[in-house]
Amino acid sequence: MQAIILAGGMGTRLRPLTYTLPKPMLPVAGRAAIAHIVEALARAGCDDVIITTNYLASLVEERLKRLSFPIPVRCVEEFKPLGTAGCVRNLWDDLEDEFLIIQGDAVADIDYAAFLSFHRQKQADVSIAVMQVADTREFGVCDVEGDGRIRRFQEKPRPEDAVSDLASSGFYVLKKAMFEPVPHGQPFDFARELFPILMEQDARFFGWRLNGFWIDIGRVSTYLAANTRLIDGRCAVAPDAQIAPDAKCVAPFTIGAGSKIASGAQVGPGTVIGANCFVGESAHVVGSVVYDEVSLGAHVHLNACVVGARCRLGRDARVEAGAVVGEGCDIGAGAVVGPQTRLGPHVPLAPGALLEGVLEPRPQKLDALARALSSGRALASLLPDEREVHALLSEGGDLSARDIADAAAIPLFRVLAVLHSLERCHLIRSDGGQPPLYSLFKATRTSPRRFLWVQDAPQDGEWRALLARGGHSVRFARDGVEAVEAVRDERFDAILMDAELPSLSGWDAARLIRGVPNGRTVSLVLFCALPLHKSDTRAEEVGALGVFLKDAPAEELWPRVLELLVR
Repeated sequence: MQAIILAGGMGTRLRPLTYTLPKPMLPVAGRAAIAHIVEALARAGCDDVIITTNYLASLVEERLKRLSFPIPVRCVEEFKPLGTAGCVRNLWDDLEDEFLIIQGDAVADIDYAAFLSFHRQKQADVSIAVMQVADTREFGVCDVEGDGRIRRFQEKPRPEDAVSDLASSGFYVLKKAMFEPVPHGQPFDFARELFPILMEQDARFFGWRLNGFWIDIGRVSTYLAANTRLIDGRCAVAPDAQIAPDAKCVAPFTIGAGSKIASGAQVGPGTVIGANCFVGESAHVVGSVVYDEVSLGAHVHLNACVVGARCRLGRDARVEAGAVVGEGCDIGAGAVVGPQTRLGPHVPLAPGALLEGVLEPRPQKLDALARALSSGRALASLLPDEREVHALLSEGGDLSARDIADAAAIPLFRVLAVLHSLERCHLIRSDGGQPPLYSLFKATRTSPRRFLWVQDAPQDGEWRALLARGGHSVRFARDGVEAVEAVRDERFDAILMDAELPSLSGWDAARLIRGVPNGRTVSLVLFCALPLHKSDTRAEEVGALGVFLKDAPAEELWPRVLELLVR
């Protein structure tokens, strides 16, 4: 079974959340919405999943790599929006004879195996999962006969004009041949263009009744409803979460790893608390979704709202029903975010302020944020302003400091400091003019020359011989402390480090090295005694290019290590 998940939409109705996170990656009950879909497909026997992406495509791919799935999942980026049918036609060479089409922004209780079986039993060309709805104005309606055959469609009719109350869920099974009318590389839509053409060609359309729940997370109200639905009946607390004895948790609720609930606080009902959050004394969080690394001060009140990652809410702050706070907002003590209000991302709100409506960064700042997000993991070790400037230069190049300040909405003095830092890291260069123009170094494949080798027994003759044979210059360090000092002293092209070191482990040393100017972008490879578990994120945290078993023969490892380091 093959499945195509459509995940290219911008999610404008969920802003400010989708300024920093694509809609299919928004957490539902503590896990990305698209992860629920892939896991259901795996249970149904699917063995190939392709995800079509466009908006923040690199971020979708990066986030997917952090998730563990039992089946292969790959992304294919649309470099321009191609519509619902056009993006599938773009995959022509990868398509099987028949396959599932799934909307990446819906959470549904659907038996994909039964859906596919129905399609084959009816010898259908197109099968559509249909559901009964009370209000047809938001859906494409299907006129379904007793045997399941679909005779016609209506697009968002008024209830009194609708031919039926069965609406398309956007979940389909199609034969590959049905995409022959779709022009390659051109925007094309299922409901408005492809299906009418196929109807005229007498293609066999059938409707399969979806009896479970189906929720499109495209609006704040439905996004909250999807979270409530998936945690219904649950009282889930991560093993390392800490809850004060007199805190009150009302079902249903979930509390993520590393989170702390202080004395007198109330969590729930209908609440999702992410990982590494803090809920202060006597705070109340009811019917709300709180993302990772959020700090809620004492007596904070959240009511049926969404708070994005890494936000801080001061004492007595309130966020009312239907409000959304984007990533990285700092809300002062006693401030109130009113009902249906949108704040952020990365916007402060003064203590005692009352906000109603929409408050978001200037357009230039939002553009810079999108560029930084699209730059991917390669620049993960840089500070936010550094990523913005680097991303801007990757698009334009040959820009003055004033040009960058205007385009990225960053103060000129800060831009000058960022440019100096990026030059020190050898990520950009200037032409020496007056005023100087800045650009990125041209991408070339170069072999690292200067190595730092960190091992408790650095006199390893086999490795020393390999490095010498390649003409590499090497400095040795016996432990993590020496390694950090070495990086403070000079710049290296690459660091090869044993993860199990005395006094300071390789992992801790790597974290410290990333905080040193010479170490922030240096290539890093670690060697471990045992394989890392899939859930172990330490390599990502320190930006390691790779982790290898150190008991493998050096002659076997060295070509693989060098291939990683050549850039």
